[in-house]
Amino acid sequence: MVDPVATVDGSVYERNYIERWFREKRQEGNRITSPITGLELPSATLMPLVALQRAIEAYLAHRPELKREQMAGRSFEEAAQILQTDLFEKQAVHASTQDKLKRLKQANKALLRALHEAEERISRLESQCTGRTSSPFHVAAEASAGSSASRTSKTAAPTAVRRPPGLDKDGGMSSGDEADSMPKLPKSAAEGREATRWPGHTTILIFGGMLAVLLCALCGLAAVPYQVFGRAGAPEPLQGSTAELDRQQKDVNPALALQLDQLHGGSAEEKQRAVFMLRIFAAEHAENQAAVVQSGALLPLVELLGHDASGLREEAARALWNLARNNKEINAYNQVAISRAGAIPPLVRLLEDDEPRIRVVAAAVLNDLAADNSENQVAIAQGGAIGPLVRILKRDEAPALVMAASLLKNLAATTAGDMQVTAALSSAVPPLVALLRADTLLAQEQAASTLGALAAHSRGIQAAIAREGAVTPLVERLHGDMMKGTAIVALRNLASQNAENQANIAKAGAVVPLVKLLEDGMPAVREEAAQALWNLAQDNMENQLAIVRAGGSAPMVALLKGDMQEQ
Repeated sequence: MVDPVATVDGSVYERNYIERWFREKRQEGNRITSPITGLELPSATLMPLVALQRAIEAYLAHRPELKREQMAGRSFEEAAQILQTDLFEKQAVHASTQDKLKRLKQANKALLRALHEAEERISRLESQCTGRTSSPFHVAAEASAGSSASRTSKTAAPTAVRRPPGLDKDGGMSSGDEADSMPKLPKSAAEGREATRWPGHTTILIFGGMLAVLLCALCGLAAVPYQVFGRAGAPEPLQGSTAELDRQQKDVNPALALQLDQLHGGSAEEKQRAVFMLRIFAAEHAENQAAVVQSGALLPLVELLGHDASGLREEAARALWNLARNNKEINAYNQVAISRAGAIPPLVRLLEDDEPRIRVVAAAVLNDLAADNSENQVAIAQGGAIGPLVRILKRDEAPALVMAASLLKNLAATTAGDMQVTAALSSAVPPLVALLRADTLLAQEQAASTLGALAAHSRGIQAAIAREGAVTPLVERLHGDMMKGTAIVALRNLASQNAENQANIAKAGAVVPLVKLLEDGMPAVREEAAQALWNLAQDNMENQLAIVRAGGSAPMVALLKGDMQEQ
């Protein structure tokens, strides 16, 4: 594997392959299942296994021939994947071209209608002019023709230039006989425009009509709000009433507007089907996520989180989850929009739902809303989420407790100083320490990672983690290939400016493996080991001597002289 990840049931896959599996299931409109067991997965979240990835890279560094064989075998797969991606892109371009062609055909029909109407109007005007011998236009034409013939007999011009009557060769009003021969129109008509026809008049009318229709079409396209085929990124929300939003959305995407209509006024079954369609639609790419949010679907989705039907609650939570995350990336714009739509309080209540599946999805949505968003982290923590999360750690199975531990880690990042939040986070320490002995590697690694974040949150929690007995299992992880990176970070934070923890970690035997990790094949592991040793040695003479006796001086000097020039 190159990028190993674990699904919520604890199975480990290469990221590209499991994501392709998820994508195919979504395109087929089916629920996501495990490729191994065939059972439905309550969540499509993938947890990166950093420790396993480092172990694989270190192993391949010692066996380069395996990497060459692996790359040779993958070249065909990568070529096939590139061809498949190219095919998908061409299909998208083809669909877009077909859509543009359809709009052009419609515009062409409008132009032809305008042309036909213009020709009919010209024919009527010509028949009217032919039937009226006393018409001022007819008189003006005859007078101009007579005046021109008179001047032609007096001057021997080699070529006769035809121009509109009453105009000179530069386009201005003529003087003399021609000006006198023009009929005396009313003042308002004379100031308005010249009504006499000249050669090319029909052509100008036709092209003028075509240009007017084309400008109208372009103005109509410019007025269309953001749509699925539009630009990527975060659009401005649509303004106006609900009816206006629905009307605009119908202009953008009729299928999406139909789902919104069912959300607002359909039966419970129709609402659940509409939410499912929106969820699948949002899972495709960021443009669809933006289109759903912009259409005004967030408020009805948030309302459905409190519906009596468990199926509707679950579908609404899953739809919000797909809106908050796109593949491996968090949609920062939708993070804010979902929070402002009031989704956090009902999602916190769903953490104690009777259905375990709903608890998993609610924790997953809150976890994505809290990722790298301090405002949401504070809102979730102060909204009372920590208590239900701790209860999930104590009673639920792997998917839910992994999500709960991950969310607690996010909440510990920016809520330092809030005494109520700190007290609530302290209650999570015992079940997290117990998870260090869990059956699944994913639960163990998430527990170690969360304990490391909690140790950095406050001195009180730092001491509580050590009292609960977390030091010994964390030190044991230093001797294996799995989880050593996560264990190092947790031990580093436990030892930071805490003399009691420094002594306990050294007594548990952490110094020798940490010194060995200074020569690890992965630069990140070497750096983390050096940081942990720094925290153990700080203001602690006994640990300083223990590090030197364990042979720590030589690899440290080697790191200073090495090519990597690490910190």
